[in-house]
Amino acid sequence: MRQNSEKIVIIGAGFGGLHVARRLAKSEHQVLVIDCHNYHLFQPLLYQVAVGDLESNAIASPLRPLLRAPNIRFHWGCVEKIDWNENKIHCTDGIEISWDKLILSFGTVTNFFGNKEIAENALHLKNIEAAEHVQSRIIAALEKASSSVSEEEQRRLLHFVIAGGGPTGVEFCGALLELLRIIIPRDYPELSHSTYQVTLVQGGDALLPGFDEKLQKKAYEKLQNLGADILLGKHADGFDGKTVRLGDVQIPAATLIWTAGVTAHPLIHQIPGKKMHNGRIPVDQHCRLIDHANVYVIGDLAYGENQDKVWPQVAPFAVQSAEHVAKHITSGKKSDHLSPFIYKDPGSMAVLKAFDGVCQIPRYHLQLTGLPAWLLWLFVHLYGIIGGRNRILALLDWGADYIRHNAAVTLIREDKNK
Repeated sequence: MRQNSEKIVIIGAGFGGLHVARRLAKSEHQVLVIDCHNYHLFQPLLYQVAVGDLESNAIASPLRPLLRAPNIRFHWGCVEKIDWNENKIHCTDGIEISWDKLILSFGTVTNFFGNKEIAENALHLKNIEAAEHVQSRIIAALEKASSSVSEEEQRRLLHFVIAGGGPTGVEFCGALLELLRIIIPRDYPELSHSTYQVTLVQGGDALLPGFDEKLQKKAYEKLQNLGADILLGKHADGFDGKTVRLGDVQIPAATLIWTAGVTAHPLIHQIPGKKMHNGRIPVDQHCRLIDHANVYVIGDLAYGENQDKVWPQVAPFAVQSAEHVAKHITSGKKSDHLSPFIYKDPGSMAVLKAFDGVCQIPRYHLQLTGLPAWLLWLFVHLYGIIGGRNRILALLDWGADYIRHNAAVTLIREDKNK
């Protein structure tokens, strides 16, 4: 690495940020990765932490071992300000970092659509702390219900409402129903099996938007058979901690889990130029910020279209956009001759319960349901977890869960008096 080589700073070590950094390893560039956490998180499986199927350390991989390369450094810190005039980044710990090229990959946060009451009282599944909090609330609800003298209060405590019928909401709904179906008769015999209830609320007219209609119906039927109450065309517009409001309808429930959408990280307000309605940043054919040739945007933040289809906010897109940016940077003077970035949809999948799922792979006109879909889901997600140790931990946890029906974790991480 030359002393006068370009310094590339990457903000965010999610799927896109980590991938582009590793692709730039051993290049002629100095690379610095900045992230508020010192680990990479496999977010698609956070809901399994929430139901105790996986321990959190199975899906969290320490960053420094992943970024071991002579030209890569890592800074554990949060970005406070981006100085576009001086090409400097100011972190909350007082550190100033200069850059020649900047890659924005700081992702999204949960979108409560401006509803302060829901933001204050609902739970979400966007990070480890949130997933562990959901898990604690589930087990705490069971403990409280087991000592409650009122059947009405038991039903309220054990009524879990999930807002959002996308893959996260659907997968969490199925996993939660399986957990309750097993854990209540085994560990809480004093509770009636009919006491608990899981309601899935979806604003659209079908679950799993973007999936084929046949697979959407399959998911609906499978969750119904598991015991889910599915409300389509409804929106949760209020929750005070005791009652979920769906317009004029009120549902007594102690827990609302919000999986109904994401929005750009607050740092987005410091990025110059046009923003889309959900905060995403329009980019050029090489994922560069418009009018800023030395700034790249990848992953959930980047907005573009291929064949009139908007780029999705999913992990495969983050990885593909990162791959293209790495090629563009390392191509040097030949970079503008590269073909424009085109997202290739690898397919979509969702697990509904143990040994059952739905999957579609458009490029092969392939649809799978049941065990084949579940096995493919298992392989893809196990491959996606970074690090051999983490994969082994996940396999052990899944083995205990799927074969012996023992959840990996059923701890309450909160003070009973809170």
